[in-house]
Amino acid sequence: MVQISSIDYHKYQIVHQILALRDEQVLRQIEHLLATFLPQAEKLALPTFVKPLQNTLSIDYLQKTQHYVGFNFGLFSGLCKDFETEESIEDLLAML
Repeated sequence: MVQISSIDYHKYQIVHQILALRDEQVLRQIEHLLATFLPQAEKLALPTFVKPLQNTLSIDYLQKTQHYVGFNFGLFSGLCKDFETEESIEDLLAML
């Protein structure tokens, strides 16, 4: 089991509470308060680590960027035929 430090635990609690907020004005107040504690260099680090999500996602985009290969039903069907067995379902269950 991974142990986390007390300070990291407090950070997770704060992040969890912030994620539960629905009031934008409160979020702005928290952002302003944090800005007073953090040096300018640390405030600029976030955009380099967090990338915005895309508005749309398509199969074509996945195929190009992640070498996505769709489900091959013919191959699956062939594997199922190769797997066919003579035992009844009851015999197979009894083997468990």
